[in-house]
Amino acid sequence: MAVMQNPASDAGLRPAPGWKKALGVAAWDLRHFGASRSTWALGAAAFGFFVVLLGVRNQWGYVLGTTALGQLAELVYDLMFVFGVMLPFLVTDRVAHDYQERMHELLMATAIPTPIFVLGRYLAAFFVSLGLAITLLAAQLLVNLALPGMDAHFPSADPLITLSMWVRLTLPAGILVGSLCFCLGTLLPRLTAIPKLAVSMAWIILALDNDPTDLGWRAYWNPSGAGMATLVFKHFQDLAESGLKAVHGNVQQVELILRLQQSLPDLRPWIGPFLALTAIGLLLGTLAIFSFRRFRSSMSA
Repeated sequence: MAVMQNPASDAGLRPAPGWKKALGVAAWDLRHFGASRSTWALGAAAFGFFVVLLGVRNQWGYVLGTTALGQLAELVYDLMFVFGVMLPFLVTDRVAHDYQERMHELLMATAIPTPIFVLGRYLAAFFVSLGLAITLLAAQLLVNLALPGMDAHFPSADPLITLSMWVRLTLPAGILVGSLCFCLGTLLPRLTAIPKLAVSMAWIILALDNDPTDLGWRAYWNPSGAGMATLVFKHFQDLAESGLKAVHGNVQQVELILRLQQSLPDLRPWIGPFLALTAIGLLLGTLAIFSFRRFRSSMSA
């Protein structure tokens, strides 16, 4: 007589899918990361620094920070500059931290396949990058909400424009820089100080690459957004100069300048390059996932 097996029992014995294991590793890594008080102190300090920075620097000539053009200036000239310098120090050590704390012998002995293990750590790095990006977004929304009430010259900010620019600029940059640092830190776990400093310095150079006479293709492939802001500001200045010639009176000139900067900049030329930069970041993460080896002589030295 055949005995019917319990499907629930079989399901309980069935190995968990790889993506569930990766999420489990990511959750474990994030719990470990969030268990430290210094993590939350750093997050609060980053938020406070973003708020103070925007509160002090929110006007560029005639461009006000709460307008569409001003929000791009806030994001690129204030927030993204700091974002790209901070991020390498948060995500590079996700795997290398195990070696620094001498935990790698225990972790490497787990039954989880190596690609799944590294994928989980990569997901944790992604969520850390996303957390810093959300902190940046929250600070910008808060300051832009408060500025019109503190100074009547500032028009009300459109939060949809803030969110749109954050999605188009901050997220691709976070994925690219975070993936690059994770890849370098994972494949060179004992030399993580070099990637951190190198990527941070490269980001500073990219953020200062804003000469409108010598940009070319770099204006569209600069993940810091410096090239984007430079070309958009140049277009605004050209429109303002031509429009002011046909307008007489200070009131009409001020209204014209305010109306021009309130128009949402055309960022469509940057969609393709920034999607490509995002794809490059994901490829770097994939490279780390499949190139990492748990046991090799260079790590056991």
